[in-house]
Amino acid sequence: MNNENITPPVVYWLAVFTSLVHIALNYFAIIPENWAAATHFALFGSLGALLYFKELWLKISVSVGIIASAVYLIFAEDALYERGQAFITTDWLFSAVAITLALTLMFKTIGWFIPTLIVVFLTYITVWGEYVTGVFNFPGLSWETMLFRSYFSTDGMFGTIAQLSWTFVFMFVLFGAFLQVSGAGDYLLKVAAKLASRLRGGSGLVSVLASGLMGSVSGSAIANTAATGVITIPSMKKAGYSPEFAGGVEAAASTGGQLMPPVMGAGAFIMASYTQLPYLTIVTAALLPALLYYLTVGFFVRAYAIKRNIDIPNKLETNKVDTAAPENEHKVKNGWRHLVSIGILVACLIAGFTPLYAVGMAIVSIIVLSWISEQPMKLKEIGNALAEGSKGMVVTAILLITIGLMVNAITTTGLGSTFSLMAIEWANGSLLILIALIAVASLILGAGLPVTASYIIVATLLAPVLSDLISLQVTAEIINSGAMSVSKDFIQTLLPAFADGTMPLSDAILAAPSEIRTMLYDMVLSPEILASSLLAAHLVIFWLSQDSNVTPPVCLVAYTAAGIAKGDHTKTAFCAWKLAKGLYIVPLLMAYTGLVMGDTEARMLTFVFSVIGLFCIIAAWEGVVMTVINRIHRVILGIIGSVLLWPFDILEIKIVLALLFSIYLLSSTIQFNKQSASSELV
Repeated sequence: MNNENITPPVVYWLAVFTSLVHIALNYFAIIPENWAAATHFALFGSLGALLYFKELWLKISVSVGIIASAVYLIFAEDALYERGQAFITTDWLFSAVAITLALTLMFKTIGWFIPTLIVVFLTYITVWGEYVTGVFNFPGLSWETMLFRSYFSTDGMFGTIAQLSWTFVFMFVLFGAFLQVSGAGDYLLKVAAKLASRLRGGSGLVSVLASGLMGSVSGSAIANTAATGVITIPSMKKAGYSPEFAGGVEAAASTGGQLMPPVMGAGAFIMASYTQLPYLTIVTAALLPALLYYLTVGFFVRAYAIKRNIDIPNKLETNKVDTAAPENEHKVKNGWRHLVSIGILVACLIAGFTPLYAVGMAIVSIIVLSWISEQPMKLKEIGNALAEGSKGMVVTAILLITIGLMVNAITTTGLGSTFSLMAIEWANGSLLILIALIAVASLILGAGLPVTASYIIVATLLAPVLSDLISLQVTAEIINSGAMSVSKDFIQTLLPAFADGTMPLSDAILAAPSEIRTMLYDMVLSPEILASSLLAAHLVIFWLSQDSNVTPPVCLVAYTAAGIAKGDHTKTAFCAWKLAKGLYIVPLLMAYTGLVMGDTEARMLTFVFSVIGLFCIIAAWEGVVMTVINRIHRVILGIIGSVLLWPFDILEIKIVLALLFSIYLLSSTIQFNKQSASSELV
């Protein structure tokens, strides 16, 4: 029988079945979490085999092997514990099969880097770790212990990360699929076009807005690029942008999709697991930084359009996204139901419901609201959404299941603690140096790892030490300012090197034993600040993990955009890298300012100053405000922008500079409008 004839319906119905099973697991079934994770592996592993293997015999054999290894775990677990965890032949067989097939699927879906890295880690535990000298020496574990911890225990491939995969991550991916099938993607693109079409650089800003809106629910940079880029990139090219710049805009904007709440790829849920902070707390803290990122990209686009005198609003041709057309105007006005569904999701989260409940209600609302619209979702559309949700989750599911093997190896061997101690030594107490080290590590890992995997590994290794240095910095600032509830004399008894003047305060805190340092943090910092410093550390790492999307030589998102734009891949990548400078600036703001760690007033003040500061920096860089400016103005704007982004408490100076810039911008705008009016009269 022809393979091509049987695969599509098999894939479709398996994908629908997979979604239905996961809905049942999340809302109705009560079974052990590792059994649910094994079921997750069986279904998505089989779906992955059907999608990514070409030969029919491989599709069948890999699917059967994955299902058998998952079923064996469920039925053999009790007997294993009754034997005192002593392996029998079938335990050896099925645990080895499960790991081997998971690595094989990872190789087929993502490439060789992660499987190779995992094999290195697993053999480090069992074979060659004992031969390594120095701090990385590991006495070793038996193969039986390694297989048990990787397969049967809740620390390995069916552990915490897999649980996140089959619960929060899957349900939000399914939510995105329902939005897409219901027409939300087209609606959001048209809304973006309507909002940006009257602004200078409108075609480019449509790409930025559309990718932000799409990314807020899809959370996948490559999918975001493919979905919006086929419309926005040709529109930008037609307006006068070079293919490389158009592709760079789309790549940079789509990268921001993983930073934009509510989905943030899988990052928000993994972050919630690591920090034990509520999901709503994480997405709330992530919103202002994400807006800063998109504003940064938008400022670059605007400057490009002004310098080249292109994309002028009254000259725009909007054939690709014609919001003035009656049918599109009708769609924009009547697409309210898509916003209502997203609003229900946010409202449920704010009301204190769990993310699973919130996303479930949002999915139901998409279906129900469609029934009172001109595009009701019937069984076919619901089935398509279920199928697309599962197919869109395959790579992520396999990644998260398999990466659990590496995380287990890191925690088993104590490599996380070792790397943390080394990072402290290399950084020598400098928060800036540590962030730079994390950026380098993320870039190197990102050359071969998806951003989610890169974030998990770097966070496992370095988030504790980064959080510690952020807490140290805040503690030193509070002590030096005198704004603390404990006496300074008692602080000095804990830090004798600071008391006798032989060390600065920060160095004395860093040199203190970890127990003293922890005690000091608990005394000086509120629980809210301690929690926000941990969250800031994870957000910094998560942001820096995104740079592999747009940084040469390996940047799949930029290359995807280049393919759509038909531009030079390397030039597109460098354009995207330039436009995505927010990936490096905003993490510094999160680590050093109140953007994440402050109260509401501090966050908003930091946000406003940062918006103006980033505008000034980009204006100085590009030499553009309303028109091209001279060198003196560029230098002055560069100084103003740097001061506004400066992390230390110089509030009065920042307010004065912000007012001066506002006056300058208003004056430039009035002058530009007069010149434009004069030229039109002529």
